[in-house]
Amino acid sequence: MLRRSVNILLEGMAAGGEIANLLNKIAIDIQETKILRKEMGANVATYVIFITFASIVMAPILFGLATELLTIIVRITGAMDLSATSSGFLTLNIKTTPEMISNFNWFSVAMLSISALMSASIVSVIRKGRIREGIRNLPIFLAVSLAIYFLSVSLLHGMLGSLI
Repeated sequence: MLRRSVNILLEGMAAGGEIANLLNKIAIDIQETKILRKEMGANVATYVIFITFASIVMAPILFGLATELLTIIVRITGAMDLSATSSGFLTLNIKTTPEMISNFNWFSVAMLSISALMSASIVSVIRKGRIREGIRNLPIFLAVSLAIYFLSVSLLHGMLGSLI
């Protein structure tokens, strides 16, 4: 902003303009620019809140719910004999194993890590205009996201685990 103001002042002086008028117009321009930046910040704050909430809170809770539902399905299908459940039109051969839960846990952690990286980057671009700022936010996004995931898995297991 300073460089731009000095360039405008030098160009105005070279063109033979009055310095007092130039300085007044530059001051007004700087004030308007500051006001516009504040308004833009307020307008994008809702996007930042939504992206942060979706990636740090909702995604881990949904992955936790999916993990618990997979656990319930593995328990139910482990107790059933699925070989006799074939029909004439559609035959389902679903083999569920306890390793599926472990694999899904790793998948969830990987997806939440990628989501934290992307959301930290997007939030930093929205706020500062640079992706570098997202690197500073990444550990926080990642730690909170994974903590909520493991907490939701634990809580949902306590609530839904007794159903079967």
